[in-house]
Amino acid sequence: MGLPAWVKATFATSRHHAHTMIARPRPYPYDTRVTLDIIDGGAPDVYGGYTSIIPRGAYDFGDTPNCVRVEQIIMENIGANDTYVLEFYASADDVTYSDLGAIRFVRTAPFTRSFEVEQNLHCLMIDTETLYARLKDALGGTTTVSFSLLISRHLPIVPGIPMSPGPWPTG
Repeated sequence: MGLPAWVKATFATSRHHAHTMIARPRPYPYDTRVTLDIIDGGAPDVYGGYTSIIPRGAYDFGDTPNCVRVEQIIMENIGANDTYVLEFYASADDVTYSDLGAIRFVRTAPFTRSFEVEQNLHCLMIDTETLYARLKDALGGTTTVSFSLLISRHLPIVPGIPMSPGPWPTG
């Protein structure tokens, strides 16, 4: 008896992804004393302003494309008993924003350790774009959420062109 079709499809998709991109995950920010903080809009179900998360040019891998992608969001400090929506955007000019994806999460009790949210966003061309985020929550008030990211460098694999040996910048 063979594998079910959905298992074969899952493996085929994973194998296809593995052969077309290379991911090298790293935490952001890399400095353990720093978190990314974002504030809601101050009222129930109202977004706060766009907050710069990863600035344009933050990474220079020494070759192209300089493409990074958010793989996980690590929630480090959020209020309890509230529902949140966190949206991510890319902008090349800091005026117009392209939607990269969003997550919704609920926190029903205080927590004492971080938790990870699996979230694959579209790639961000770090040479020309800045990553922005904005937050809203159900209760309103002035709520701050602190988080960090697990980002990956993505390189398309092109037959005949060797993989990049370039290291991650540690800044």
